[in-house]
Amino acid sequence: MVYGADLCQQFNAARVDGLVVDRFLAVVNEGSLDLSLAYEEKLSEEMGAIEQAWQEKLQRLTYEADLAQRRYKLVDPANRLVAQTLETEWNTCLIRLQEAQQEYEAQKPKEIEQKITVDQMRQVIGNLRSHWDDDKIRPQDRKALLSCLIESVFVNKVDKMIQVRVYWQGGAMSEMEVPKRLLSEPHIYCRIKEFAMTLTDKEIADHLNRQGITSVTGKSWQAHRVYQFRSMHQIASSFSQQPALRLQNSGYLTVAEVAAKLQVKRSLVRYWCLVGILTGKMTGSFWWIHFQDDFMEQLKGEAPLDANMIAVRLLAKKRGQRAKAIFAWARANGYDIYRLRHGRVMKFYIRLPEDIAHQYDLK
Repeated sequence: MVYGADLCQQFNAARVDGLVVDRFLAVVNEGSLDLSLAYEEKLSEEMGAIEQAWQEKLQRLTYEADLAQRRYKLVDPANRLVAQTLETEWNTCLIRLQEAQQEYEAQKPKEIEQKITVDQMRQVIGNLRSHWDDDKIRPQDRKALLSCLIESVFVNKVDKMIQVRVYWQGGAMSEMEVPKRLLSEPHIYCRIKEFAMTLTDKEIADHLNRQGITSVTGKSWQAHRVYQFRSMHQIASSFSQQPALRLQNSGYLTVAEVAAKLQVKRSLVRYWCLVGILTGKMTGSFWWIHFQDDFMEQLKGEAPLDANMIAVRLLAKKRGQRAKAIFAWARANGYDIYRLRHGRVMKFYIRLPEDIAHQYDLK
């Protein structure tokens, strides 16, 4: 840096630290504990197999040494040549046994006393943030824990945002960004921004409360508090009715937008949502429909009928279920739902795999 020149970058390091710590705490959760325990169990099985192989080798060498000893003791002392040969064999067996025992002890992992149970570990991880913020944890201990998973951190300032790249041990990389000026904790901002892509404000509030994350004033989260937070920090959502705060190309459309695409009435789209033909989320009484690109072909009524498409009414009769249950069954199994023209009316069909369609014998 040249004396008197403009600073190349300037921002609050504590904000970056908060981002990195939050990402670290998000990685170290019960899922990672389960993976660690599963890996430890697999490693224990492998070590058990190695231990068994070593024990079999030591038993074999011990047997060979004992056998050589018995042969030596049974020989006639007067037969010095044979006695000397057998003694040499015995000594050779003892040396091989001793070398194997030394090699076994050298490779044998040291037993580490486990001072905490799995349930205690789960309890700590479930309240990891509160433990992390505990004054009993020294800064050098926090740094050592972070270095166990994080290799390096790179920071860059772009306009009014601070961009952070975290490179993990093993090669993975995470990208985050936070406003340079923020009226909240960085981890709250990032968590809400991440959740807003797939969750409604109410769902975000529920997630934050379950994770024990409160607002900066210590209050629990409600849908309206999440909305106020997003509005204040200009965080777009897939489920915002305000155009300026709505994520584009999120895959969620309003009833009016779906009706316009399929050229049907809004009331019909709402009915399709109620019976399960379309799926989505509700904010109050407002539907957000998860609309995929292939729905245009499936629901506009222009697709051709093929041999594996079974009418919903026939399936309902055959399975002894209502149409709503058939739609739910089709969605759960990944079967496509089609709306096809049948004369002057439209009917719904389920396109089944060929082997499943044969089972119903309805073609």
